[in-house]
Amino acid sequence: MSTSANPLPSQPVRRRFPRPDLPYRSQLIRQLILLFITFITLFPILWIVSLSIDPSGIARPTELRLIPPGASLDAYRRVMAQPTNNPITFAQLAFNSFKLAMGVSLAHLTAVIVPVIGAALWSRLGYQFPFLFGTVFVIFSLILTQRIDPDRQGFNVYKTGVNNG
Repeated sequence: MSTSANPLPSQPVRRRFPRPDLPYRSQLIRQLILLFITFITLFPILWIVSLSIDPSGIARPTELRLIPPGASLDAYRRVMAQPTNNPITFAQLAFNSFKLAMGVSLAHLTAVIVPVIGAALWSRLGYQFPFLFGTVFVIFSLILTQRIDPDRQGFNVYKTGVNNG
């Protein structure tokens, strides 16, 4: 028995987001509004970059100069060589930022995984086991945080100015 495929009746192809045919004046007004929003968004960024390459080092300029005379990248070189008054390099600061970001990410990951495990245990074993599991997890976390040695980690809140690491 052979069946032939019945072709679907031809329907006009509808666009998912129909494009309205706007008059020229309406399009021009929309484009001007979008250009204004772009300018408002990008001007502060351009101003900050202009201040960063200004060799005079003024924090509050009195006149608008987006490309200052004698513009140089010396400020960026100084920041890369010694970003703070402490004897620490830019690479060390970047690595410390990475370690901090990983710690926060792991904390968020743990905050998502532990409740899911608790819910799975709750559904399978009842409420006593997840309660005991959570209690052991909290006690284990408290013991681990008490064992952190600030001096060994390279940071001491009681000494200022110099990194101990």
